[in-house]
Amino acid sequence: MKFNFLFILLTLLFSSQLWAVDLTDRVGIGYSDAFITQSSPSIQVKYTPLRDISFAAALGIDTNDDDSNFGILLKAHKIIFFEANMNFYLGGHTAFVSQETTVNNVSDTETGVEFGVLCGAEFFIPGLENLGITFEAGLGITTAGEGITFKTIANHPLKAGMIFYF
Repeated sequence: MKFNFLFILLTLLFSSQLWAVDLTDRVGIGYSDAFITQSSPSIQVKYTPLRDISFAAALGIDTNDDDSNFGILLKAHKIIFFEANMNFYLGGHTAFVSQETTVNNVSDTETGVEFGVLCGAEFFIPGLENLGITFEAGLGITTAGEGITFKTIANHPLKAGMIFYF
């Protein structure tokens, strides 16, 4: 009786990892808007060297004459739960941001760094296992602007990004 219960429990614990989308050694390209201080749609590249570890880099540029901005962001994720069509992860990011604003013909440029810790999920629509749709939440700290600022992070799929994996 104890053996059967233990066997069923172990089967349930490890079976979800067998059904999960395996992204090992795959590269993905897509978009994101994960900066804390500015809205800067970015091109994102993501690489998963191990089954449960992934790294991403995002670059956002806007060269508007009056309100330009630039940002580069690096992320790392550790997948903690594997589901059939979803991976739950913990992670963090570091970013460098620069934003220029012009008010009454006076230009001001603010630069700084951002750090964030987050949890998130990447889900896959059955039949479209190469397309990952992400949402994230967490806490961030930034030095861009006036002093050091703490902020919450809540990125829905249209902001956190979509990645197509090759």
